[in-house]
Amino acid sequence: MLSQTDTPIDSAIRFFSNFGRFASYFVPTDTGLEKSIIDATDQLRKFFKTEGIHDYGKQAKGTEEKILYPIKIVTPRGIIETQMSFYRPRTKNGDPRFWIYNSRSASWSLPNFVRSGNLLAFFVVDGKLYLLNMSDSHLLKDATRDGSMLASLLRSETDFLDPIARELLEKMQILRNKGFIKSLKSGDTGIGFTLESLLGIKANSNKNPDYKGIELKSSRSKKSRSNLFAKTPDWNLSPYRALDIVNRFGYLDREGRRAYRNTLQVKPNSQGLFLFVPVDQQSVEGRALLNNVDALLTIWPISTLEDSLRLKHRRTFWVEAKSQKDVDGSEEFQFDAITYTKDPLIANFAPLVSTGHITCDFLMRQKPSGKIKDHGYLFKMKPRDLDLLFPIGRRYSLAS
Repeated sequence: MLSQTDTPIDSAIRFFSNFGRFASYFVPTDTGLEKSIIDATDQLRKFFKTEGIHDYGKQAKGTEEKILYPIKIVTPRGIIETQMSFYRPRTKNGDPRFWIYNSRSASWSLPNFVRSGNLLAFFVVDGKLYLLNMSDSHLLKDATRDGSMLASLLRSETDFLDPIARELLEKMQILRNKGFIKSLKSGDTGIGFTLESLLGIKANSNKNPDYKGIELKSSRSKKSRSNLFAKTPDWNLSPYRALDIVNRFGYLDREGRRAYRNTLQVKPNSQGLFLFVPVDQQSVEGRALLNNVDALLTIWPISTLEDSLRLKHRRTFWVEAKSQKDVDGSEEFQFDAITYTKDPLIANFAPLVSTGHITCDFLMRQKPSGKIKDHGYLFKMKPRDLDLLFPIGRRYSLAS
C-alpha cells in the first residue's frame, strides 16, 4: 500500500533522517477507516517488535486477547494522548491488526485526522510511541522552526568529533595541503587505494571499518555513487549462481573473457536485470525479465544486508576529491572535503532499495579455468542521498 500513498516515501524518510530518527509507515484505506480495522504489515510488525512495543508472534487469537498500548498523536493543535490496540482475529488466519482509538477529551478520532491515501508514520522518542501524518504539509512545516513543538520533539544533539575523528580529520587536512597527489593505482578504485595508502592502511578484504573504527569512502564528485559495502547473495537461497548469471546474461569483454558487469536497480537494466523488495521487506532480490517472464535470480536476506551496513558505517568519513590528469595522462587527486556521519538508519535500507536510491553493481568475469571471479556485489548510493540513510552529518572543508 505504500506505493499508493499521496506522499513520496523518500521525502518522509529524509524528514526523519534529518533528525537522526527512523519511522515505520502505513497508508490507511477507506475500508480500514470505516471498519476501524488496519492490517499490521510485516514492516510494522518488525518495527513494533524491535522497538519493544508489541510482539504479534506471541499474541493469541481472539478479541479477549487484545492488548492496549498508549500512543501520542502529533496534531496541529498539539500532542494528543490516546490508546491503540493490537489484536489477531480468530478469522482471516489471525492476521495481525491494530486500531487507534478516539480521544474524547481532545475530540480527536483517526478518521477525522487522516484521509485514505495519506502516509502515516509511527516513531519512538524516549520509549514513547508517536503517530504523525506525513501528508499534512502545514504540520511538517512546523518542524523547520527551531523551538517549535515538532522540532523540539524530534531533535537530537550529537557530539560529532570524538578524539579519533579529530585525529583523522587533521591527517586529511595535511593531505589536502599537499595539493594534487598522483594516483597509486589506475581505474575506479584508484582514489580509495591512494587515500588508504597515504594513511598507512594496508589493502585487505577485512569487512571492519578502515581507520580505528572509522570507515573511509572517497569519491571524485557528488555525482559518483559511493560504495556502501559489498555482500555476496545467499547462494543457498538463490536459484542462479554466479556462473549461471555470466553464462545467461554475460558477454565478451575487451580481453575476450566472458563477463557480466552492470548495475541493478528497481528498473530493469539493458539485460533485463533489476532489484526487487518483497512486501514483507525481509529480503532484497535480484530478478530478470526472461521472455517477458519475471524470474528470480539471487536473494540477500535483509538481516545480512542490515548487519553489513551496521558493521561498516557506525562512523564514516565520506571524502570528496578533485580529479585531474597530469602531463603524462595519469590521474591525480586533491582531497577537498569530508562529511562525517554516525550510526546509519538501518530500517531505511530496504525502502531505499525499493525507491531506487540504493543500487547494486554486479562485477563478474569467467577465469580460464571456467570458474567465476567476482569483484563484489557492491551496494551503492549517491552522496547527495546519504541523508536518507544517515542522520544528518557534519561537512568539513579540508582547506586550511
